[in-house]
Amino acid sequence: EKRYLNVIWGRTGGMDFCRNKNTSMPKKLFIIGNGFDCYLHGLPTKYSDFRDYILDCYPNAEEFQGVPGGVMMPRGDILYEEEEVAGYIIRIIDFCEGEEWSALEACLGSAIFGEFGWDLSDIDFEEKDNEIFRSITANEDIANDIENTFVGIKKLFGDWVTEKLGGLDYNRCYRKNVADVVSGDSRFLNFNYTLTLEKVYGIKQNKVCHIHGKVGDPEEAIYFGHGSDEEIEDAELHWGTELSFNELKRRLRKNTGQAIKMHQDFADITGILPSNLARFESGTRVPTLIVLEKYASALGKHIKIEICDDEISW
Repeated sequence: EKRYLNVIWGRTGGMDFCRNKNTSMPKKLFIIGNGFDCYLHGLPTKYSDFRDYILDCYPNAEEFQGVPGGVMMPRGDILYEEEEVAGYIIRIIDFCEGEEWSALEACLGSAIFGEFGWDLSDIDFEEKDNEIFRSITANEDIANDIENTFVGIKKLFGDWVTEKLGGLDYNRCYRKNVADVVSGDSRFLNFNYTLTLEKVYGIKQNKVCHIHGKVGDPEEAIYFGHGSDEEIEDAELHWGTELSFNELKRRLRKNTGQAIKMHQDFADITGILPSNLARFESGTRVPTLIVLEKYASALGKHIKIEICDDEISW
């Protein structure tokens, strides 16, 4: 008779791993996504809430749609108007489809560079050499301004985590049906920055792995960005943008390696290899289920998957 490892997948992002009682591993491992906060507990943690935060800080930001122009200072550094920077960031992230964080982060690794193209010049190689050179130089300058300003999304995100998520009111969040499920010998792989598990359900911090960091962590320990290691293909770029855009892509990349290294203890407790934690971190459903299949096999079980509706029952 087959022994099954039950996986529950729904809008909450929760998964329930039923462990082999003969192992020293936790009986349950929950994988918590943003739906746990925003859909199940009604917390303002959606991408749209981050966007609203930017507008709260810079109320006139939407009036500025173009690439911010910088002012060269005597020491060589370039200063930009923060309101213009915020407006440009909003314009670009509005281009990303969907309100899921995974869609925005994936967009940071590829699609936004096509959106940047609207602010650049196509090179007409039938023009005179000096005209071609002038167009390429103009693209270089614009791409440099885009790199210097759009990377500011990471600081804005860190500020949002600290100021808004750090000040969340959890008083009305308690759900008895959730409390009944998360109690006992469990561990939590948490992709959220909030402290819902700890503050609402009294889960001890050493049982929760905040793989992206959490409220109260220093800025460098808040992980946000895409997960692509590939450089942008030349065919995707306008002439003159190669250096700045590839550097921007590097700066927008989430430091997954550091995040995994910081949580080696969680890998030791749960038995999940760090390389597999990295695949969870990459965030799409199919690679995750492949990891689960291997994980279940190691426990001598088979996977039984339930795809749940929006109103997931815990």
